[in-house]
Amino acid sequence: MKPMLLSLFVLGLMLQPQSSAVFAQQVAVIINKVEESLEGIPELPAIRVTTVTQNHAADDLIRKVLAQSQSFDFAEAPLHDVVNFLSQQHAINVLLDQSALAEEGISSDTQVTFALPNVTLGTGLRLLLENVEGAPLAYYVDGEVLMVTTRSAADQKKQTRIYGVNALMEETSIEELTEAINVTVIEPAAEEGVHATVTTVGEQLIVKAPQRVQDEVETFLNSLLRQLSP
Repeated sequence: MKPMLLSLFVLGLMLQPQSSAVFAQQVAVIINKVEESLEGIPELPAIRVTTVTQNHAADDLIRKVLAQSQSFDFAEAPLHDVVNFLSQQHAINVLLDQSALAEEGISSDTQVTFALPNVTLGTGLRLLLENVEGAPLAYYVDGEVLMVTTRSAADQKKQTRIYGVNALMEETSIEELTEAINVTVIEPAAEEGVHATVTTVGEQLIVKAPQRVQDEVETFLNSLLRQLSP
């Protein structure tokens, strides 16, 4: 490669009229639809991701659950019922950050209307929470708990993840990849007041950022991997 191909890919992202967060969500939905249409065809390799945590087993479990398929169909359901339903259906701890919600005047009884079929739990939950009336909500993983809170509170919870990007190294360089992430994810996050950093060790990217920014980085890298794969 084809540095030129990567550069054109990044340029296309930069020219999108919507925010990086919205674009990342759209990419995630498109990827899910494409994967459904390719059922039976071997999956492309995904970027290897490791969260720096003291409880790797719990983190791996919740990440696998967030990747599971889920259809959302809620009509004027209280937020706490939505959370309890998802917790029971997927057998994980999903909790509401009551104090953070109260600070922004959001009740656990706030009604939620949201319908979206056959997406991953992580994608659907993120879109659902962004459309809760009152203020945009978000989630983050805290040990064995999936915490639902306000976006401002979630943005204060930094995670460190290591992305193994050796599968991309035949097509680009680690320097070019770092610049692409800075331009498409890190700098737009900074414009929203969210601080995040990316550094490198060998063929690995080390990103320190809130959950939603980490998800954008992972979506970007997997989208790029699919774009560059034969």
